[in-house]
Amino acid sequence: MSLARTFLVAVFVLLAQLVGAASVDAAIGYSSLVKDILKPVSYWRLGETSGATTAVDEMGNHDASYVASPTLGVPGLIDGDPDTAVRVDGSTQYVDAGSPAGLEFGGALSVTAWIQPDALPTGEGSFPGIAVVASQWYQSTAHDRFLFALREGGNLGIVVEDNAAPGASSSLGTATMSPGERHFVAFTWVDGSPGTAKLYFDGDLDPFSSVGANRPNTIDTATSAHFRIGGQFSGYPANRAFEGIIDEVTVFDRELSPVEIRQLYTGIVPEPGSLGVWGLVGGVAVVWGMRRRRSARA
Repeated sequence: MSLARTFLVAVFVLLAQLVGAASVDAAIGYSSLVKDILKPVSYWRLGETSGATTAVDEMGNHDASYVASPTLGVPGLIDGDPDTAVRVDGSTQYVDAGSPAGLEFGGALSVTAWIQPDALPTGEGSFPGIAVVASQWYQSTAHDRFLFALREGGNLGIVVEDNAAPGASSSLGTATMSPGERHFVAFTWVDGSPGTAKLYFDGDLDPFSSVGANRPNTIDTATSAHFRIGGQFSGYPANRAFEGIIDEVTVFDRELSPVEIRQLYTGIVPEPGSLGVWGLVGGVAVVWGMRRRRSARA
């Protein structure tokens, strides 16, 4: 993101906080924020109705498949938004976007989602409790890989591995959630020496309570590994599947800034004409007003 665009987003957030307007049309506002302002590689709202087999990518790039008939049409996790969400069973159900070239990431990566677990994961034998929010990890193929998950203690976790230096690095966040609670969660990665991973919990940076050894320098997911939502791959307990509701999943080929992460959580979005704030987006002058969705904890 350019310096000018970053500054503009920060100004909008500040103005919206000062105005403090409550959302009256989050359905239009939130999806516009994601699609028109932040512009992810893919954005799955997961709002299909019962009987659908395809999870539409709102960016028009990578439609995904609903595997094993998860429950569609459950109430979504954004206040005031009639768009629905998907409930997966913690066993065989997940969403599979396949392995198209457009979902091969290198250099930087961000994943965000709204989740509401029905239960926390439990370990099985030597395997820890892991409920995958999103992953690109296929054990039988040599490749860099990641998984972003809810762990058995209710905290977030990431596992990353560089195929050039095998040895998974597992790190845990500090904040925790309980079954039945809805939360906005995010994971970002930037290559480095070593690479930099960050977790976000309800819009705030979630400090690591533990950081795994072997943190790789890069995650280059140019591989046949599928991008999956709510599951990992066969061979681990129950595919390390998530049990509960997942909504509004995005993936970016860049690191989202803390301002952008906070923006996704609060739902502060540009809306034509309500406040009369002039700005430039992509070199085009527009008038935007600000609108805020209530916190997920409200």
